[in-house]
Amino acid sequence: MKYFRKTSLGDNKCVAMALSAHHLLTVCLTIVLLAFAPSLTAHPLRATTTDMATYRRLSEKSTAMLMMKAGKFLHSPNGQDSALLYYTIVANRYNDDGIGDAERRECITAMNNAGYLYYAFYNDYDKAYTTLRQALQLAAKSGDKYYEAMINLNMANIKSVFLDVQGDQPQLAWATLQLYRKAFYQSVEIRNWPLAVGIFTNMLDENFVGEPLLYSQLRKDIAAFKRMRIPAGTPLLDFTNATISCVEAIQSHDYARALAATYAMERNIESRDTPKRFAADALGLRTKIFSLMHDDRRAVKTMLEGVDLCKSNHIDDGLMHFYLMLNRFYLSRGDSAKAQRYRLDYLELKEKILTENNLQSVSRLEFLYDLREANTTVERLTEQKHWLNIITTVIIGFAIIVSLLLVFLFRGYRRAMRTNRILYRHVQDSLHLEEEKTKYKGSRLTDDAKELLAQRIDAAMQNTDEICNSDFNLDRLAELANSNYKEVSQVINEHYGKNFKALLNECRIREACRRLTDANFGHLTIEGVAISVGIKSRSHFNSYFKQVTGMSPSVYQKISKEEEKAD
Repeated sequence: MKYFRKTSLGDNKCVAMALSAHHLLTVCLTIVLLAFAPSLTAHPLRATTTDMATYRRLSEKSTAMLMMKAGKFLHSPNGQDSALLYYTIVANRYNDDGIGDAERRECITAMNNAGYLYYAFYNDYDKAYTTLRQALQLAAKSGDKYYEAMINLNMANIKSVFLDVQGDQPQLAWATLQLYRKAFYQSVEIRNWPLAVGIFTNMLDENFVGEPLLYSQLRKDIAAFKRMRIPAGTPLLDFTNATISCVEAIQSHDYARALAATYAMERNIESRDTPKRFAADALGLRTKIFSLMHDDRRAVKTMLEGVDLCKSNHIDDGLMHFYLMLNRFYLSRGDSAKAQRYRLDYLELKEKILTENNLQSVSRLEFLYDLREANTTVERLTEQKHWLNIITTVIIGFAIIVSLLLVFLFRGYRRAMRTNRILYRHVQDSLHLEEEKTKYKGSRLTDDAKELLAQRIDAAMQNTDEICNSDFNLDRLAELANSNYKEVSQVINEHYGKNFKALLNECRIREACRRLTDANFGHLTIEGVAISVGIKSRSHFNSYFKQVTGMSPSVYQKISKEEEKAD
């Protein structure tokens, strides 16, 4: 289950989020526009001679008029192409002589808003990310926290989509959450409450809420959010408070309160830009609640509602995750035919996002952006005086990019091979679990008995004095659970989907995470913490720690200390 990011921040300045023209080039350089500003050929009004004439004609209009018209087009049916064209023209004016600071801020707004369009309406993550990087650099130069917060939010949203498609990546999830937090506290610093509330709504994402290590950080932010004196009537405030209530109720297993909170979320949807994404958010949470309540009928009904909503509103990332939820649901119920059907739907849509929208290139855009920026020396140059320099720059830049692409292709091949090895290990693990299930087919344990025994095992595994004893073994766990070796082994395999050793390592590592950040254990080295949780080998401890958290103990401890200083 996952929640779906909202891609706008309400109606601040016509629209809150967006990006801009790819490069600030002069209108007269037609060939350079075609080479470096593909946004002018990706949508209507951009490919013909008449279109360039329209571009030049609009370029003579004032910035204020263009921004006003762009805002109107943005909120009109099928007006996004025109809005993007207007924002692009304004963005290209940033380096013009004779414009003041106020007009330059409008140029940054235009870049941000264009990025919003690429991301929210065209699903073009490559162009969105590139333009946002440029807008963020200019916003930081101006020292305006409002623009920095908006752009950081947009960039975090794109990273979140990349995180959703690529799967479980703890370090990327951590980095994405920190980007959201940075944008949130920037907006709080300037007391822009509509912006702050919109950002915080995005922070309540399953990638963060559903991961204990990240939720421990997010829980502090939720507490801080509740203490803030946010004015009543702030857009999305009621929706966000309902979402917080739902998340906290789920964490405390109060499913009736959590379910009521999802309906409160739907009643408080206020966005005029992307209301259906907010509705998908509520459906995603409701699905999770019904699943936790073991109400299969309503869980399936809600997931199918989510599929229909996302299909009809072109919310591809949301649709992909509803497919994945349906696949996992039917797998857990033993219906392999339906599970396979939704698995194929998920994979087809994932491939569509990866190939059509170049989402996989986001991970390398940081470097390519810097490269383009270093080689783009055509700002505000006239065609007559600098034509030769422009041609040379384009050729060199193209040659470098082609060379880099070859390198990236080779590295991509190596990454694919590593991924295949990981998939192979997962298949082997699945086969092992199937063998374990076959072994226990003759067991006389009833489902109720298994559930009761699982609760006893949970209680025993929370006893840190026991599990951190290096001599702790399956026999001792069976004794604590008032059962026997075979039954405990069976329940661990069936209930947790892993063997006793893996379960024990996971519990010990989670306790190690706590001790690495606990001042009471500050006198211990990492090796000392490993021994204190029952793991005598430093190398084994590092290996287990990476398996559970996705990072090394030293990196985890360093991040924790940095966060404490930041707080």
